[in-house]
Amino acid sequence: MGAHVKHEFAGRFVLFEEHIRKINEIVKGRVPVSYERTIFVRRRDSFAYSTTDVDQVCAEENGPSAEITGIDFASTGDELDFRLVFDAKEGAALRIQGDDRDAVFLLSNDIKAYVEHEVMTFRWLPSGGALRVLPLVLMTGVAATTFGYFALSLSSKSHAVTDILNSKDVNEKLNFLISSRMERVDEVFAWPFAGFFVFLVVLMSGVPSRLFGYLYPGSDFFIGKKSAKFAARADLRSKILWGVVIAGALGAITTWLFDRAR
Repeated sequence: MGAHVKHEFAGRFVLFEEHIRKINEIVKGRVPVSYERTIFVRRRDSFAYSTTDVDQVCAEENGPSAEITGIDFASTGDELDFRLVFDAKEGAALRIQGDDRDAVFLLSNDIKAYVEHEVMTFRWLPSGGALRVLPLVLMTGVAATTFGYFALSLSSKSHAVTDILNSKDVNEKLNFLISSRMERVDEVFAWPFAGFFVFLVVLMSGVPSRLFGYLYPGSDFFIGKKSAKFAARADLRSKILWGVVIAGALGAITTWLFDRAR
């Protein structure tokens, strides 16, 4: 009794030369020796070819004029039909059909285990990824900013409240209550609406999605010239992360020192 495997990998793939060679080795070790293993390569300049030489694929320039858009691993015979597809737009998918259930299971298990743990990134990201997740991230940022503003505002007024409580002037206390109520109303309504408006403008501009895709490239083939670009993006992410951490720490320390001085 035959078996059929059809699997769509979740997330985005990041395919390096080492991944291409390893996948080719897995297929070589699991399919019959008599079967020909073919790698299909598609490029953005509409050129496509097939080869049995993995070195030829890894030697691709993969530059702007000949960017790779898809790589398929295939092996077909009388008893087994295997295809592993990596497409820049459609993502990664596995198709296996064969008469020997054990052979199909072993090949499927090896390929899925390696691809899911070594090749796929952001497996929690649904199809269409950043466009679905970024609204939640931005709304969380707006909420955190609004909460932080209120917290700092209350902290800065704590000393003034203490002075008013110690004062024996009734008129001064009434004036403080009236002015505080007016400021509170302005703050409650103005800042959340302003933050929500900024959120909508930023989201509609498409900048967050493009920025996310630039800093965290995925569903792409990082061989040839693109391998250096991936390393440069990783270095940029590290610098941005450390910049945010240092700026946040300095901001927190400055706020604490300012409150202590008051």
